Amino acid sequence: MQFAYENAIVPIESTLIYDVLRGCDIRPYCAKPQQNIVIPHNMALLSQPLRSLPPHAQRWFERVAPRLDERKTTRPPLRPAIAGASPTLNHKKVVWRDIAQRFEASYCNDIKIIPINTVYYIPVQTDDEGYLLAAWLNSAYVRNYCNTRAEHARGGYRRFFAWLVDTIPWPFDDTLAKPYIAKLSTLSRKAHDIASKIETPNSALATIQNDIDLLCDKCVAAIERHTKPLSSLRHPHATPSLPLFQQTITNDERGDVS
Repeated sequence: MQFAYENAIVPIESTLIYDVLRGCDIRPYCAKPQQNIVIPHNMALLSQPLRSLPPHAQRWFERVAPRLDERKTTRPPLRPAIAGASPTLNHKKVVWRDIAQRFEASYCNDIKIIPINTVYYIPVQTDDEGYLLAAWLNSAYVRNYCNTRAEHARGGYRRFFAWLVDTIPWPFDDTLAKPYIAKLSTLSRKAHDIASKIETPNSALATIQNDIDLLCDKCVAAIERHTKPLSSLRHPHATPSLPLFQQTITNDERGDVS
């Protein structure tokens, strides 16, 4: 497979090339990567570097070794492109920008899309779970919840850190909210399908968002009875010590807007 690097086309084994997701690639119900990244790790477990590189990748890493050696996060001899990669990076996930003017999220079911440090994400097990979570996070209730509690950044932007999203109530374990789960997942699927084909919101997407907001408002009544936050949810593939919210690189001091 051909990999573009500094205006040159370099042959790299396709198993090592991933789509890289930046914060600026995310909008409601749509996560559309524009760049690629080479990750010399085991595809099944991204936290585990390869013992040896295939031929094309070996030649490429030898070529860029001097630049990689200048980075504080690299480690010889393989000089991983991502240091300290989370074992949940290559899972289905719901993603959101760390810095934005308003809270926006999307479900990403392509396990070869890798979020970088301007993206937070929640790993999920199934499509239904991912679409439901994306619908809830994009609801007017959650958007207002986050916007009023987020730390302010310059230029009218806010910082939507994991600790904030950690506190969002999760009503869907309550019997009052359960009847709406399937409907919300279906609406979210439709919203993702529409958003993937357009660049700006249209009337069809606005109608679906309105329906999602109405259903989520009905679920809000369950929050008074069932106040478990998102952070209390655990999945079988996650160890008890593994936080639900992951970020490939922690950099809370960064002030740029991506």
